[in-house]
This record gives sequence, structure tokens and C-alpha cells, in this order.
Amino acid sequence: MFSRIACAVYNVMDALAPPLPLHEEFSHHWTAIKNFYTNKRSACQLPVELTDIPDHLNQMVCILEQEEGEGETGNGCPCMEYFLQQKILEAMCGLAKADSPTGFKQHVISFASRILSSVKFDLLPHASVWSAVQKLTMMCGEQLASPYEKEEMDFIFFLCNRLMEDPYLFNHFICDTSRRFPQKIRTRQSGSAHQVDLECSKHSTAEAEAPKIDVPLVQSLITFLNSPDHDISSKGNDCLVKCAAAFDEKTVNILVQQTDFCSKIVTFIVSQYHEVQKHCNLQDINDVDFFSVHTGENSGSDVQLSPGKRQILSFVRWVSFFDNLVGAQPQLGESLTMFFTDLFLKSEINAELSDLENNDKILFTTKLISLCIRSIASESLILSFGIFLVGNCKDPELPGCVGHFLKQLLVDRCHEAKLSSQVKLATLQLFEDLLQKPSKEVFESLVLSNLTGRRYYDYLFVEKHAHFSDDEVSCQRKSLYEEFDVSPGSSPVSRTFAPSSIHKILNCFLLLLPDELKSCEESEDSAYDVYIKDAHRQFQQCLLLCDDWNWPNDLCSEYEEVESEVSETSDSETEADATCSFFYEGSFLDMLFCKLENMLQQPYELNLQVTSLISRLALFPHPNLHEYLLNPLIPLVPTARSLFTVLLKLAEDIQIAVQDTQNLKKKLELTRKILLTDEEGCNSFEESNALEAIIVLEEFCKELAAIAFVKYHTSS
Repeated sequence: MFSRIACAVYNVMDALAPPLPLHEEFSHHWTAIKNFYTNKRSACQLPVELTDIPDHLNQMVCILEQEEGEGETGNGCPCMEYFLQQKILEAMCGLAKADSPTGFKQHVISFASRILSSVKFDLLPHASVWSAVQKLTMMCGEQLASPYEKEEMDFIFFLCNRLMEDPYLFNHFICDTSRRFPQKIRTRQSGSAHQVDLECSKHSTAEAEAPKIDVPLVQSLITFLNSPDHDISSKGNDCLVKCAAAFDEKTVNILVQQTDFCSKIVTFIVSQYHEVQKHCNLQDINDVDFFSVHTGENSGSDVQLSPGKRQILSFVRWVSFFDNLVGAQPQLGESLTMFFTDLFLKSEINAELSDLENNDKILFTTKLISLCIRSIASESLILSFGIFLVGNCKDPELPGCVGHFLKQLLVDRCHEAKLSSQVKLATLQLFEDLLQKPSKEVFESLVLSNLTGRRYYDYLFVEKHAHFSDDEVSCQRKSLYEEFDVSPGSSPVSRTFAPSSIHKILNCFLLLLPDELKSCEESEDSAYDVYIKDAHRQFQQCLLLCDDWNWPNDLCSEYEEVESEVSETSDSETEADATCSFFYEGSFLDMLFCKLENMLQQPYELNLQVTSLISRLALFPHPNLHEYLLNPLIPLVPTARSLFTVLLKLAEDIQIAVQDTQNLKKKLELTRKILLTDEEGCNSFEESNALEAIIVLEEFCKELAAIAFVKYHTSS
């Protein structure tokens, strides 16, 4: 109370007496603060708000701002010179360490933020200032959820923005002491040699010989990541990502090689995953999956989320932050991805996905990984997920041989009769999520490894049937320039993607089902052209994804190689062996074809997912994959099956299954209406499974025709 009266008297006297010069007034305020600590009668146990210290600090900032505004007088900046010479900020840091009186640390941090941000003179490079800022930075990360967390975060936020303007200043905030083993290093020069005295405990000799590198700014940001305050945590995320993008090569090397930065970040992700395991269940992940799809439609629905769902969303948010951090700096991202693969994917997820007993655990983990993949964008992290799940082997697969363990496990999981359809559906969705964000290595391992040799194509059939006029064979017998009369130097038409028999190809898909098995009439605007717009958009997106994959525009000409091998073989049986070699499409395509063949025995949702996955594959612009999936006219070796032959067999099975069905046309129309309008209640017909399979197959054929048509027009 007496201090407030004294302050009031001082203000009155200041109003009556002529004002002091700015530098004298500035020194007066600093002296008053020092006297507070030297006066034994000062009540340091009181909160700082009950003292004059906040007023003195505020006046000091105002004086520095006023002096800088009056800089045109030509008298220089004596207050600023005094501030730097007396090392005032550094002295304040020493007092703030003890936080006495309580709250002084908060005001010092605010004082430093205001000085550095409002004064136009660049103070940070000055030795006494950056030394003090370094100490303040270390203090900001000392305590999790400290009472001054907001002021600390504001100070770190300003500092990050300032350092991003001059990234070289990061080097001044790297020290070779750790907080756990503090060391004071004094260097003095004697003759031509440097002597270094290390003051540390006897037990820290090893640390003195190989001092641990510390980056207090980064350590403070990591502390803020763990803050229970969402705003503080999010601000820390943004700062860390921005700093990572601004780090130079030296700083990145220090972080990667001489600190535990990468392991700390990944360990934090792992700890969040453990929280998800403890507090979340299968219903939570189902609701979150729905929420993530519909979040754009109902942005306020997150208020109704339970703690378990919030925990899952929080984990996915941290994975997204990690993804941004990986993409911010390539070298740092590479190291982070390595730790992520080892500490999270291999150590945590591998055991959960490999579980063979607990269906709920399998389903939960599979859906969680799908959520993670959908939330990331950096190429290195996507590649890490892909290689972990399906490998990156380019060698052709052999039936019955286990290559990549997890890939085979996931494929077999789709076949496993004991597993629920939900597990199969989630596994297929995981494959589709990988294909939505593909990498070349993963795609070749999953799909192309058995197709690039074109062993599915029956060259012997072509030789025996000279009248056979397949477009690809014509392309092999004639040059592109002769076939299309294209002048040299212009872009030839892709014979694979734009065959002259496109109408025959389209009709193969559109006429697969007879009219009596179709659920709608063409006059109802339900022909394949309703899919063309979406197919065009998706194909353009797919072209962008594969733009730098260097895939050929046309099929590799292997016909001449096979023909030369056959010509050297006199025995006809050997000739047949050379040309009609065994073909295996690979475990992934084999699984998809088997799921297609079994559509009559599978739930509607599973059939939709299978056809969606195959449609996604058909969009990719690889000539062998396109030919294998979308050209029903090619001759196949006896051991091969293609997408069209599978569909043909399915259509035959459907006709047999519904041949005795009464009022088939009306039942199909009613089933279609129920499925498309999403009406409550399910189809109660005895043949409902077959009716739903017919409708899925009917729409699937239209979608395949639309994709083939779009690729034809894009390539012609």
C-alpha cells in the first residue's frame, strides 16, 4: 500500500517538475528495480503486481520507443546505449530465473517480447541481447503447462518469426550444454593454444569430453507440443514446422546427428498412439471414420464427440503435424521418417496388424492406419507407409510363395472365411487409400510386378490365326507412322490406350449383361456416359500423380523377342512351352478377381469396395495394366484370366442363379431404387444378394466403359 502511495506522489511531482532527460529517466527506472532487490525490507514474497516493478518495466519500454521516435534530433540513442552497455536484459534474466517476486518472470518475458518487436533497432545480433534471449528461451521450455505459458509461447512465436527472416541467426541459438547436465565453458587464449576449463561435477566427465548439443528453441517448442492447451500446442506446431523449413544444412545436421530431436518427436507420436489404445474402442473409430468423411457437411459435430473419438482425432492431428514437419525440410524429413518407421510402424503397428485372433483389434488398427494415410501428404511418409505395408519388390510373384509378410497377410485376410466382412472391407479400404496416394515403388510391387513381362498375352495364338486382327499385333507388324500416317516429329497416337476397336471394347462391357438382367432402361439417362465426367476428372488426377514415373506410352515390344526365341526352336512342343508360359497375376490381383467371382456370396458393401478398388486400378496410365484390365479383345494364354473373363464368368453364374426368379425385372427395379435412394430397411427378397450383385455389376461395367472411353479420347 505504501509503495502505491509513493508511486502516486512520484507521479504528482513528475507532473509539477520539469521532465528529466530520457536517458536519466531510463536509468532511474532501472535503478529503482535494482534497489528493490538490494533493499532488505522489500517484500519479495508478494506478487509482482503489488510492487512498482511492472510500472518501471513499462516505462522503460515506452522511453526506448520514444527515444527511437525522436532519433532525428541527432543526439543518438543514449537510452539504448545504456540498455546494451549495462546488459540490462541479461541481468533481468538472472532475476527472472528465481521468479521472485512471484510473476516477475512473466513480466520479463513480456518486456523482452515488446522490446524486440517494437524497437526498430535490430537488437538480436547484439551479444548481450542474444545471450539473454537464449536464457529466456531455455526458461520458456522448463516447465510443462507453466502459469506463464501464454507469454512464453508469444515470446517463442516472435523469436521464430524473427529467426526465419535471418536463418543464419539459428546458429547463435545452438549450445553445447544440455539442461540435464549444465556445463559452463570458458575459453581463453594463451599464446597460440586455446585452453578450455570445464566446470562440472565429477560424475559428468564423460559429458564434458563429448558435450551434448542442445537447441533450446527447439526444445522449448517440443515442450509446447505437449501442452494441454490446444491453442498453445497448435501454435507450437506451426512454429516448429516454420523453423524446420528455415533451418540451414548445418542446423539440420546438428539436430539429426547430435540431438535426440527426431526420436523425441516420434516418441511423442507413439505416446499419443498408446493413449488411443487405452481409451478408444471399435465404435469410436467407426464414428470418427464417418465424422472425417462428413466433417465438411457438419463442422459443428465435433462438439458431440466422446472423449475416445476426440483422442483418435487428436492422434490423427498429430500425425498430420508430423507429416508437415517431414515435408518442411527434406534432409530432416528423411531422418524423421526413418525413426517413424522403426519406432512406430515396425515396433507398434506391425504387432497390431499381425494379430491373428482378435478381430476387433485387427479392425481397429486397420481403420486407424487408413485414417493416418488419408491425413498425410509428404511423399517420403506416404512411401514409408506403402513400403511397410506392401514392400517395394519388383520381382514377379510366384503362387504360394510368401514375399512381403504384411502384404501377404493383408491379401490373405481378404480371403479368410473366419474373419468378418467388416475386417475384409477395412482391409480393402486400406489398399484403396494406398492407391489414392500412390508411389511408384509401392504400385509396382503391389500391381505391376507380374504384368510388365506381358506373359498373359498368347503370341502362339496370334501366329496360328493369321486372320486375327488385334490392334496391338498390328502395331507390332507396322510402324506407328505407317499405321496412322503421322509425319515424323509429331506425337504418335498411343495404340494401347486409343485402339481403333474402341467401340468393340466398349460393347464388350456394356453388353456383358443381357437386357433382361438390367435394372434400368437406357432412356432413363443411366447409360455409361453418366460416368464419363467423373472418370475424366479422376484420370486427370491420376496422370498428375504418375507424371514423373516415366511409364511408357505404349506396350513394350516383346513380340519380336519371343518370335526370335521361337524361331530358334525346332520342336513344336518346345515352341509351345516358350510362348505359352505359365502366368500368375500376383497375389493382389488374384485376390480382387476371386472377390469378383464370389460377388453372389458377398455383402453389397464388400462388392462395392471391390469394384471401386478395381476401377481405381483401371485409371492408372500403364500400358500393360490398361491392356490387361480394359482390353477384352486380346488373346490370353491358357493359364491366364483377365478382368473381362472374370466378369464373363460372373455374368454366367448370375444367369444361372436367377433363372427361376419370378418378376425378376420388377424386383431389380425395386432393389435399385432402395440402394440408390438409401431408404431405410433392406431388400426382403429371397434373391436379394443376387439382385444387388446384378446392380453392382451393371454399374461397374458402365464405369469401366467410361474409363476406357476417357483414356481413348485423352490419348488419341
